[in-house]
Formats: sequence, C-alpha cells, structure tokens
Amino acid sequence: MERRLEFSIAEHDWTIEKYLRAKAGFTKKQVSQAKFRAGGFRVNGKQQRCDYTLKAGDVLVVPLEEKNIGSRQILPLRKPLEVLYEDEDLLAVKKPAGLVCHPAGGHYEDTLANQVAAYFESQGICVRIRPVGRLDREVSGIVLFAKNQMAASRLTAQRKNGEYCKEYIADVEGSIEQAEILIRTPVQENPEKRGQMQVHPEGKEAVTRVQVLERQESITRVLCRIDTGRMHQIRVHLSSIGHPIAGDVLYGAGQRRGSGICLHAWRIVCVQPFTGEKIELLCEPPF
Repeated sequence: MERRLEFSIAEHDWTIEKYLRAKAGFTKKQVSQAKFRAGGFRVNGKQQRCDYTLKAGDVLVVPLEEKNIGSRQILPLRKPLEVLYEDEDLLAVKKPAGLVCHPAGGHYEDTLANQVAAYFESQGICVRIRPVGRLDREVSGIVLFAKNQMAASRLTAQRKNGEYCKEYIADVEGSIEQAEILIRTPVQENPEKRGQMQVHPEGKEAVTRVQVLERQESITRVLCRIDTGRMHQIRVHLSSIGHPIAGDVLYGAGQRRGSGICLHAWRIVCVQPFTGEKIELLCEPPF
C-alpha cells in the first residue's frame, strides 16, 4: 500500500530535511529512508532533494510506504478476524486465547499474523505485518498493527514516553487485601525451565502496577499496567506475590481453564501517529 503525507508550507527558508525534523517530527534516519523511496520528496509535483529550500505556499509530499511492500513470508490464513479499529495507518484486532501472535516455533501458518495477512489481501492492501507489541498464546485481547514503518516507529516512541498505555484485566487466585500494589522486581528466564520466567535479583528491571477492581470468595479481579515489557511479566509478578492468574498452571495456578488463562488486554490508549488524535480501544474480557 502506497502511503504519503502531504504538507502545506506556511513558512519559507526551511530545507525539506529541516522542516521534516523540526515541524513534522521526523528523525534524521526517517528523512533518509523517505528520500530513497520511490518518487522521493515532491514539491508542487516535482521531485526535489532534501536540501531543497521550501517557500510559503509550497505543497510537500513525503513517501512513507511504497506500493506492493508486503510480508510475503507470512502466508494468509482465511479465518474470521474481529477488527476493533482501522485507519490508514493502524489496525487493531481482537486475539482469542490459544492463538499465537506471530509465526515462530512450529506455528508458521496458523497465527494471528497469518489472519491479518489474509485480511489485508482481501482489502487489496499490500503492507508488511508490523505488530506493536504482542500477547502470549494463552492471553486474549487487543493487538495493534502498524501499516507503515513510520507509524510503527512513532508508536514505539509513544510506548517509551508514556503516551501509549495498555491495560490488562486479570482474575487471580486468592484475595488481595491492598487496593493497589506496585511490583518492582527484576525478572529473567528460569534456567531450569525453558520458556518460563522467574523473579531474580540479577534479572532485567520490571515494573507492574496492580489495582484491585473486585473481590470474590476465592478470586480477585485486578487491573494491571506495565511500565516495562518483559516476557510473561504480569504472570510472573502476580505469582511472585502469591496470587497466580487463574488457569495459569505454569506459574502456580490450581488448574487449567481451556486454551487460555484469565488475563486479557482490554484497553489501549495511544495517539494517531500523524494526526495527533487520541485513540481509545476497548475490548471486554471473555471471562
């Protein structure tokens, strides 16, 4: 899918590169990438170098994605896909528990990315599959995809500066007495159990914020926000305080619950990468 941004220039004596970096939030690397895409920078319909000096009234067109740039290694899987939100740059979908997000480890044709590839194909869209964060196979909820490199880059920056917020709902075993808990303990892979994480003082920094929503007889429903994105972070953190997620036998829960666990990415708040519009996405948990 070809994607271009158009700017109406109101000032003069800016070069294209200076304008894009100062006014449009491009990095030096992104300016360089754009100038080498098909068609390059165009001012009033004519291709120009990045050191071209703009004049008031000029119309600058910048390429973000070329035509027919797709993820050819991801085979399309034609299965129903629940779309929660879509615009020129973003696609948000609902992932059910039990579905792998991206091809890997024996799952190359039956993942969420394969379904997204089929959806794009059905819409006549040819873009790379770029998930903005992923969910464990056992976890359900919202997964956001960027339709071009610049959108992906800006969303990654939003995650670092706090503009991008992702919230999870979980049902955990036992009753949590505190209304809120801040878990700030480092985690690393368990050397004795492949694919399992553990709290360890020599691990990487991990921060999870937990807020109690509802207490039942043997289950507490909590809202979780993560300041870091470590593998299985919420799962291992909740287990470490004696409250494993219901159904998560890998981290100490009493019994399994179908193909998933009671952890669901229910809300994402971000900023549209180019318009600056606030976007809020919601998806109620299935448990």
